[in-house]
Amino acid sequence: MATAQGYDRIAIDTEFVWERTYYPKLGLIQLGLPEGECYLLDIPALGDLQVLGRILENPDMQIVLHDPPQDLSILRRVTGAYPRSVFDTRCAAGFVGLPSTLSLSDLLKELLNINLSKTASRTNWLQRPLTNEQLEYAAGDVRYLLEASDELVHRACKRGLEGWMQEEMRTFDECSIYDERNGREQFLRIKGIQRCRPRELAVLRELADWREREARRADRPRSHIIGDQMLVHLARFKPKSLDSLSEFYGLAERKIRKYGKELVAAVTSGLQADSCPQLPPRPRDPRARKRQIDALLEHVRQRGEVVGVDPRLVTSRAELKELFGAGENALVGRMMKGWRKEFLGDLSGLDAFERALNR
Repeated sequence: MATAQGYDRIAIDTEFVWERTYYPKLGLIQLGLPEGECYLLDIPALGDLQVLGRILENPDMQIVLHDPPQDLSILRRVTGAYPRSVFDTRCAAGFVGLPSTLSLSDLLKELLNINLSKTASRTNWLQRPLTNEQLEYAAGDVRYLLEASDELVHRACKRGLEGWMQEEMRTFDECSIYDERNGREQFLRIKGIQRCRPRELAVLRELADWREREARRADRPRSHIIGDQMLVHLARFKPKSLDSLSEFYGLAERKIRKYGKELVAAVTSGLQADSCPQLPPRPRDPRARKRQIDALLEHVRQRGEVVGVDPRLVTSRAELKELFGAGENALVGRMMKGWRKEFLGDLSGLDAFERALNR
């Protein structure tokens, strides 16, 4: 890693196992240096990653990754450093007329006519020793990243879109995107909550918060503690004692023995909460809302064809549903600033956005 500190650019990738734990188990970190030089860090054998942390948080050191959110969150956790000066080759592809969803192998084929081997993609990266084939596979993930980023910047400059690209890359400097999610908000991610009444939502919030803390403490997947649908059923049943919990159909006896007191305590806390969560109201006219979203997505698609930017970088149907549900201020805050505002251009005829802009 001392060698890497002598450069102003470095490519990074990670290999990990994430099947039976809450947190990914890191096996390798790959470092790619100029001229194709690669180093593989055997993480189980290393105890101190402070040097890597200094690299990650050095604003004068550009770190190049492909589709980095998961890698960066893992690196943040193992080093304690907040990444800076990130360049995402997958995102950058969307500014040069390519899909922003390309895999690394497809991107390298498109940009550099390089074919990566996929033979070791199912490797257990915690197993030792690793074969030469596995090590070569891992090195391949960073060997060409710097060259690919150079080509992407070159193409963006030719299109006059380097400024937009670099603005989007600066979003990776926001420290909050690497922090663990608030356990009090995890219930919002559970399917089926729209059918819950306010008091049931309060109970579900406490149950999901407890499960999040327990999953982190035990380092086990959430579903290995208690599944989503079981939490919903418990929120509706509202067992107030171990006896009533034992009568609850579907919860294994071993789960009751292990978590019964905590579950009852979470239910009680939800029942005693002073206020209940309020979900965003459903649109009065769902068809009209759908027409608004369809119209905006069509506008984005047409603009993408003209400008040469992948529309998926701008927004998505899921995001627009969330933004419309949060109100017109949210629409303005997300879509009406920076490069996205320039991209969208004239929004006349798109009623929701016109109202928001003219307030």
